[in-house]
Amino acid sequence: IWIRIPGLGTLTASCGDQSAKAGVEDPVSRITFANTSPAPVNFARTVNNGDPALTVVLPNTVNTTTIGGSATFRITLEQGGRNSIFDGVVRQDGRGTADANCLVYGYAQQVSNIRD
Repeated sequence: IWIRIPGLGTLTASCGDQSAKAGVEDPVSRITFANTSPAPVNFARTVNNGDPALTVVLPNTVNTTTIGGSATFRITLEQGGRNSIFDGVVRQDGRGTADANCLVYGYAQQVSNIRD
């Protein structure tokens, strides 16, 4: 799954198995922002009701959020007045089985610059 954010980069979601046991899967989701722009992007991320993680993603680098289990998340991006907000859900299904999987869904918004 991926979303192209014009002028900023891409947001992708992937699912992996964090279990070392064969036939007993433990899905983990990874949400990755890749900054393909020539300038830094302000990045904020919250998972469930946890404390936000704030950073700057430099050009041609990525920031990956790993989410085990089921959770909600919000990612906010800003660069030069361009603001993008992504609200999503990660659901882990079939944990402990041989056929576990991840479901990631959500929505995106772009809003006007509200900073000075």
